[in-house]
Amino acid sequence: MGKKIARWALWALIAAHVCVIYALSAQDADLSSQTSGRVARVVAQIFTPDFDSLSPAHQESVVESYQFLTRKAAHVAEYAVLAGLIVLALSHNRRGAVFGAMAASLGCAVLDELHQMYSEGRSAQFTDVLIDGAGALLGILAALLLLRLTRRKEKPSA
Repeated sequence: MGKKIARWALWALIAAHVCVIYALSAQDADLSSQTSGRVARVVAQIFTPDFDSLSPAHQESVVESYQFLTRKAAHVAEYAVLAGLIVLALSHNRRGAVFGAMAASLGCAVLDELHQMYSEGRSAQFTDVLIDGAGALLGILAALLLLRLTRRKEKPSA
């Protein structure tokens, strides 16, 4: 019974995560830029020595230089989490889990980019689908590693 509840919980997390992905892609260009700008500012503060002592104009320049990478890293992270959750939900069939996670993630990525075209100032980018696919692959590999490690612990020692 516990595995069944866990599997339902994973599917609920997957549905919630897809909703978050689509909510973020529904943001207009200005709001999306503000959101990624806030994250890029935190990244800049962490990785730029003496960031707080820079002039406001120089700080903005540094934040802008981090913003593109921050946006692309968000794509990787979103789809790594999505694919990893799908693999865990389908873990009873390892081969099907890998195929299902990749197919569902890429399908979601394509639909997400098409959905984004209807948000003011946004467009669909094929390169973002490729980045999402790379994130999905990382998530699949991480989930498979997690499954291998947890199954190894469950096996009794000889």
